Amino acid sequence: MPPQNSCPEQSALRNFAGGLLDAPTAACVWRHLQECDPCRTVFDGLRNAADASHRDSTDGNGLTDGAPATDVEKDDFVELSTLDIGFLIPTNDPQVLGRIGNCNVLGPLGRGGMGVVFKAFDTTLHRMVAIKVLSPQLASSSEANRRFLREARAAAAINHPNVVVIHAVGEQSGMPYLVMEFVAGRTLHARIRSGAPFDLASLLRIGAQIADGLAAAHRQGVVHRDIKPRNIMLENGVERVKITDFGLALAALDGSQITSVNRVVGTPAFMSPEQVHGARVDRRSDLFSLGCVMHAMVTGRSPFQGSHALEIARKVIDCPVPPLHQLAPRIPAVVSGIVGKLLEKDPARRYQTADELHAELLHLQTGLSQGKSTISFPISARPPTASRMRRRVGAAAVAVVAAALIALAVWRFWPAFPAYHGTAAASRRVFRVDQAGGADCKTIGEALAQAGPDATIRVLGAGTYHESVAVTDAAKRGLVLEAPDHAILETPEENQAVVRVEGVSDVTIRGFQIKTALRQHGAVVSGVVSGLLIDDVRFTQAPLTRWAGLDLVNAATGPIKVCNCTFHCGQLGLILEGVTGAPVSQVRLENNRFLAGETHLFLNQAVQNVSVKGNVFVKGIGVGVNLAAGADSRGVHVSNNTFLDSTSWLTFEGADLPPESVVSNNLVLGAENLNPVIHPMDELRKSWTFRNNWWEPGLKTDEAAAARFAEVHPRIDLLSREPDDLDFLRPKPDSPLGTAGEGGDEPAYVGAFPPAARK
Repeated sequence: MPPQNSCPEQSALRNFAGGLLDAPTAACVWRHLQECDPCRTVFDGLRNAADASHRDSTDGNGLTDGAPATDVEKDDFVELSTLDIGFLIPTNDPQVLGRIGNCNVLGPLGRGGMGVVFKAFDTTLHRMVAIKVLSPQLASSSEANRRFLREARAAAAINHPNVVVIHAVGEQSGMPYLVMEFVAGRTLHARIRSGAPFDLASLLRIGAQIADGLAAAHRQGVVHRDIKPRNIMLENGVERVKITDFGLALAALDGSQITSVNRVVGTPAFMSPEQVHGARVDRRSDLFSLGCVMHAMVTGRSPFQGSHALEIARKVIDCPVPPLHQLAPRIPAVVSGIVGKLLEKDPARRYQTADELHAELLHLQTGLSQGKSTISFPISARPPTASRMRRRVGAAAVAVVAAALIALAVWRFWPAFPAYHGTAAASRRVFRVDQAGGADCKTIGEALAQAGPDATIRVLGAGTYHESVAVTDAAKRGLVLEAPDHAILETPEENQAVVRVEGVSDVTIRGFQIKTALRQHGAVVSGVVSGLLIDDVRFTQAPLTRWAGLDLVNAATGPIKVCNCTFHCGQLGLILEGVTGAPVSQVRLENNRFLAGETHLFLNQAVQNVSVKGNVFVKGIGVGVNLAAGADSRGVHVSNNTFLDSTSWLTFEGADLPPESVVSNNLVLGAENLNPVIHPMDELRKSWTFRNNWWEPGLKTDEAAAARFAEVHPRIDLLSREPDDLDFLRPKPDSPLGTAGEGGDEPAYVGAFPPAARK
């Protein structure tokens, strides 16, 4: 345990619990909490208090003071009475608060990274300026003063039209200050919160200008480290970008580190994975953050959401972001690919320079403005389709995408979750639900009764809703049910599901906590439900229940995707249950955590084309297979999962072993066995393909039998095997697991997570 004097103050832990620390400081606190049990205990209590406060602070747009993980944060309103302005030189002008240097201070504009920003008038050069003054609490700190001067030097070295200009640096009455260009406009964060949609040209233009400004900073050896909508100013009229607040900038040539844990300036929701890990941060970290910003411009929120900072950071590290065109289906694939490349977890897979990104965005922007029907796009971003399809994309496909891009130039992004193709933007409507009142509806059922196709039902706050939800009207195609603050769904009625989706396409369910009693399913899905997305849902059941957390039953026909969900279930977590002639098909189960349950995933009777990838299974039976003979089951792929302390990581009970099935790149830790039940092992190995799996045997493992399905290794080193740790089940930086995978179209690593970045 660290020495007590190295522990952060309670105020820092409280700010961290509320998601209010700047990116590098949040990462520093995070790492401390992984090692210090007393601080973690304090944090847990503060986090609960922050969650309660968060439930009371939701505003009318579903954005919250305490939830930067869920949406971009509110603009600060600075009460003059809360400011210490004793350092200002008094004047006789009643319209002036006082003087600082050659400037008349007119009033506060907001709170910056290290202090307060004032609007002022430079009486010497007769121009309006903004003055940032170091907060009194920090002014007494020599380290803070040095950091403040470092900010000024770093920003002053950048001369670019998309970066706020630093005019002067000074000190008055012991208070350091810097004089900056005054930008008449608003932040991109405020622009997003206004609800006014962005057209495609604006997305490309703003993204290109941010990239251009960052390129100028990077050429000076400056990494911003806190790129987010709040630090992007948009000038009135032309909406020209001005990047501001280099208060967290790292002079890369200097190589210095800031490790203080008591500064409150922003949100970690736009951090890069390497920032969370405390690894070396370079210019590619800014590009990841820019990807988050562009994502927020389209969807209205950061791609990483959660109820508290710990959860957010885990998602930054572990959870891939769905391709943007899945959330906004009308966005051109090439733009979705650009954002996807920016959001790669591995810096080596992102754009390597802001100049490269700027050139690509500018090229698309120029093509739009000139109205060209064909644009030669540089296809360097990873498209969201399968790699085999990627290899087939040629010049003709590029021309088609380009033509579609031009056709979509007049389409306007909706700042939530847009509908499927072919729906008029005017038909979309958002129904806000808050049982406390002040929204459009008080219950989900009330909103559902009014919702038409492509509606969004957004549940505000983190309260508990005692109602069952049934989406069974095919006319409600494209419905989005979302709970940004993780509202709880439960029903008092037994022998049914809390949520039911039947025969409705393009439905999205996101963010809820679904809790069930002994005789209830969490959610049941059946019928043709192509385009169904279940994302970031927590299923919690009574320990002994025989009912499933999530049941995909009968002819549940996809594509269906279940991702980023957590299952604390009884005997069955997730079941795919088809019948002969009506299999459950086209299902992708990705990046889920199965943390409690007897059988986590059960494939029953008839399934086709099921992908189980990137999941974590703890104890119990990982994947159970019970497929009927003659049911035409096929195409089961179990890859890049991690199984911890399973009694059996794979169990085969049924008569059929479906063809075209692969088990690869899985990490098996302490599991007792792989259980063929009624099938001889040789028959299983002939029917299914097993490759690149690693197995750390348990106490009861037959190692000779295990070696027929995986490489056996006596002990596999990981950073942590504790579920509450940030690095749970993540391999160490130099782990051989990082290169033991299949590669090619599949990851080069084994298990659900790549090795940690080197610090």
